[in-house]
Amino acid sequence: MPASVTGLLFSLCLDWKKPDTPGSQMGRSEATWKLSDLELGATVGVGSFGRVRVAKVKDSPETTPMALKITHKATLIKKKMVTQIKDEIKVLRMVNHPFLVRLRACWQDERSMYMLMDFVNGGELSTVIKKWNIPQMQGQLWVAELILAIEHMHSKKVAHRDVKPENVLLDRLGHLVLTDFGFAKVADPLLWTKCGTYEYMAPEVVQRTGHGCAVDWWALGVLTYVLFACDMPFHADTKEGTYKKIVKGEYSIPRHLPAEVQDLIRNLLKERSQRLGCMEEGVAGIKKHPWFSTIDFDEVLHQRVPSLCRPRVSSAEDTSRFKTHSESDFDDPPALSVEQQALFDFDVCEGRTSWDESSERFLPGYGCCSIGGRKQDLVEFAEVNHSCS
Repeated sequence: MPASVTGLLFSLCLDWKKPDTPGSQMGRSEATWKLSDLELGATVGVGSFGRVRVAKVKDSPETTPMALKITHKATLIKKKMVTQIKDEIKVLRMVNHPFLVRLRACWQDERSMYMLMDFVNGGELSTVIKKWNIPQMQGQLWVAELILAIEHMHSKKVAHRDVKPENVLLDRLGHLVLTDFGFAKVADPLLWTKCGTYEYMAPEVVQRTGHGCAVDWWALGVLTYVLFACDMPFHADTKEGTYKKIVKGEYSIPRHLPAEVQDLIRNLLKERSQRLGCMEEGVAGIKKHPWFSTIDFDEVLHQRVPSLCRPRVSSAEDTSRFKTHSESDFDDPPALSVEQQALFDFDVCEGRTSWDESSERFLPGYGCCSIGGRKQDLVEFAEVNHSCS
């Protein structure tokens, strides 16, 4: 089937929606935030950390919704994650890129910490992988967008350490936004903690030989494999069995994958010194790979390459791509002692980040979906009428 037809069918299957144009954003640029500044909506994500709620600024109906990550301090202390959230906030303040989620503000009160970010409401990439066969043109664009996101992080010496489809969201135009910086950290000098999602871990993480930004290129190789094969390259009956296969490089690539995609995966899933992106050329070596011969990375960066996949969302406030939760499911956070409160005496959460009023990227959210389940071939949608109104 011609690529143009495949692209059309893919656009049809997710239902093209003309995106809303965000209005003018908030007039203030630097201020101290508090919870009472916001009107809280649905809870669109939960986890061991707390929850994420849709939020809008009170008395500012023209503003686009945002995502408020609420983390209870008692939970952070219990799970020994105080240092981890410090690192997460530090990293989010360092990065600024169209394909990375943006931290708009951060503050704390006596019992909780709050991180206000873009609400990207198109759902997780893992959900798309679960349901559809991804056309090569679309996968090529998404991988290119992730390359640019990772390149920006690495320019700040930041390793994400958990690049996977569940941490990648789609905005309403079908472009990717990498989220969840819970394991992200400045990788200078080398890092030694064994962390991340084990199927995506690089050999140097598994073996604890010291790791840096190179782990994200390995994870990109795994993600590219999953994108087209809808399966993991390294899997066994046990976690330890998977680790052994990662270290030995034991995997096979389905023959139906295009030869250039297979070659890219093989060169990303190599030992660190030979891994694409880690050698003398750096990220330029990835961009020069034959699979990207038709890609203009500058056009991709400025989002001038349209996505074939545009999620079916009615507006910036649409939460239908996520499972929502009742607020009655959550307990009030407990009070902290003076000694416990002292653990959160750090400046990184004071004030807020600058608000870019010229921005046209006010869109993320959080959710969870595993890879698997029935996939539909796009040819089923050949008879659908296409309307761009």
